[in-house]
Amino acid sequence: MNEYYTQVRSILVYILLINLLVVVVKMTVGFISNSLSMISDSLHSLLDASSNVIGLIGIRIARRKPDEDHPYGHTKYIPLATLLIAVLLVITAFEVFQGAIARFITPVSPEITVVNWIVMCATMGVNIFISRFEKREGIKYNSSILVADSAHTNTDIYVSLSVIVSFILINLGYPLFDPVISVLIAIVVFYTGASIIKKITGELTDSLVINSDLIKKIVSNIKGVKDIHKIRSRGSATECFVDLHVIVDRSITVEAGHDISIEVENILKKTFPFIKDVTVHIEPYLDNN
Repeated sequence: MNEYYTQVRSILVYILLINLLVVVVKMTVGFISNSLSMISDSLHSLLDASSNVIGLIGIRIARRKPDEDHPYGHTKYIPLATLLIAVLLVITAFEVFQGAIARFITPVSPEITVVNWIVMCATMGVNIFISRFEKREGIKYNSSILVADSAHTNTDIYVSLSVIVSFILINLGYPLFDPVISVLIAIVVFYTGASIIKKITGELTDSLVINSDLIKKIVSNIKGVKDIHKIRSRGSATECFVDLHVIVDRSITVEAGHDISIEVENILKKTFPFIKDVTVHIEPYLDNN
């Protein structure tokens, strides 16, 4: 687990530095050219950097060992950090939308230069690299933060494409499309944030992680197990806790029952490596079971 946190932290630091560079370049050129869509895009990139910082804080806290107040550890700070990233996305969507409305009320014609084109194309290429790299590493390490952040970064690609389209339309004599594109950007950012919130809420509210029927099918093949019920799992695909009631012959010894519970735990952990702990309740088989 410590290796997991170290790897995820290193990836987030690397991406944070790149995102900060992208923010500075986009925002500078955006203000010089008075392009609202480009400024909106730079705010989105700034949010990327903010989400990286939140992820780093979440990782730092989550890696703490279990203590008296947190006997299950601090891993819930991972989805909590992911939720904060999503909330920032939603807030940014509203900010971009308000800016677009203001531009509709007070129209301004941006001055698009070769520098704008170079910056947008270059930063879009950077975002494509970041998104693919982060998603690959997120899947590799089963990291919800990296996967969520890669989805966030992926929206930057579409946002950048939208900005480039606005440049084309502005050059064709349609400056009104600058705030129009900003509205589209706001919608994309809001949708991304809402999607992450919906996904991560299940983890924070202890929704089922592993299909109970699948667990029952696996455990039923263990010798001495007559039935299984009250199967529960919670946590995430990174760290999961399972508890279940296993019914055995009432004539067996306590030691034999204990051996069965150990076997249940071992086979579940082997099948699902992300399971951290399994609690097995041994019950005697009765005629009315």
